[in-house]
Amino acid sequence: MKIEIIDNFSKKVIDSLLQAMAKSNDLRIAVAFASTGGISLLEQGLQDYINRKDRYIEFVLGIDSYVTDSKALQDLYQLTKASPNIKLYCYRGSNSESNSEGIYHPKLYIANQSSVVTTIIGSSNLTEGGLKSNVELNVLIESKSDSDIASDIYALYYRMKFSNRCFEPDDEFLQLYDKICSAKKDQEKILRGEHFRKLSLKIAEKISSMPPLSPTSKDLFGWQRLVFEKLPPGEFKTSDLYKFEEEFRRHYPRNRYIKAKIRQVLQQLRDLGLVKHSGKETWIREEMEEDKHQSM
Repeated sequence: MKIEIIDNFSKKVIDSLLQAMAKSNDLRIAVAFASTGGISLLEQGLQDYINRKDRYIEFVLGIDSYVTDSKALQDLYQLTKASPNIKLYCYRGSNSESNSEGIYHPKLYIANQSSVVTTIIGSSNLTEGGLKSNVELNVLIESKSDSDIASDIYALYYRMKFSNRCFEPDDEFLQLYDKICSAKKDQEKILRGEHFRKLSLKIAEKISSMPPLSPTSKDLFGWQRLVFEKLPPGEFKTSDLYKFEEEFRRHYPRNRYIKAKIRQVLQQLRDLGLVKHSGKETWIREEMEEDKHQSM
């Protein structure tokens, strides 16, 4: 495993990210704030992902306090229309008036090279300053794709993506978002005024109407996929999975706490809506959307 500190002095975050993109076939980006400047720095790598069918990129961008540039969202949204290889999702942690629910604040970049996963995690948002000129502190982790740490990183990413606060934007949402960003730039009296309040209510209503994202078995990675594939149909006990302990150990030979990991992963699958906790050490495997289509 390789670990490197990136601070935009000895090495720029954008250089490390573009290097990882060039070698990877799957890129996931979850950041609190994105700007047009940050997106433009990725242009070289994005074009390659658009042109090649074997590459995929996904963004989970924060919209708390409407700090992400409206144009950045619009530009990425247009790319999703041009290519099925690019997906855009938005995450709303709190509204602009209260932080009681906690804001969305990650800075996470995951590049999967099939056998190796490169992760950049730290302080850099998807902005020109964050990727190139700000004083930042990030850690680059290069690990094998079948390592525990790669599995845990993907589990964290999917916890955000499949939260009930994450959704796929549409034209109506983006139009409302652009209006509220424009209103926010007005004088302070406008910001506190009726116009801004009405827009806030409209965009909150729109977000609440957006359908939640539903995971499929293809979304699972590492430990989550390994455990999910062994789940029996219907109701089962945690102990039913212990019989696969040796098989799991062959996949993750350095993990000395296989049973504890199984219990942890079941909780993660519960949070993703893939299993339901029905009693002490008892679970029910939920039917997935892909299963429903197959049975029709």
